[in-house]
Amino acid sequence: VMRNNSNESVKQQQLKQMQERFLERGYGLRVLERALEKAYVKATKPQNPIKRPALVFPITFHNQAHKVSNIVKKNWNMLAMEHTLPSEFREPPMICFRRNKNLKDILMKTDPVDSYARQQNLQ
Repeated sequence: VMRNNSNESVKQQQLKQMQERFLERGYGLRVLERALEKAYVKATKPQNPIKRPALVFPITFHNQAHKVSNIVKKNWNMLAMEHTLPSEFREPPMICFRRNKNLKDILMKTDPVDSYARQQNLQ
């Protein structure tokens, strides 16, 4: 009710109805009041946005990829000191690994419909 209502009067009315339903089910008034206070605090508390890295550095995975990752992390401070680079380069990047192509990717088409010859009706 708290998240789904932007209209304050409708929200109060629905909260009252919800409280009455819980009272009918046997919940105590004090428990419901505490839960409502908790919900108000949680709704008014500003949420922390998820901090995502400004830069993503994808590398194709191989057995020496961890060395590349370590080199980038170790020497990132030299790049960050460069004043001509944009501000996105101030924070170290998130290093992620792409899957390398295997034989299945090279030999097999992903859409086999085009690989079948169309049959023609012969008369």
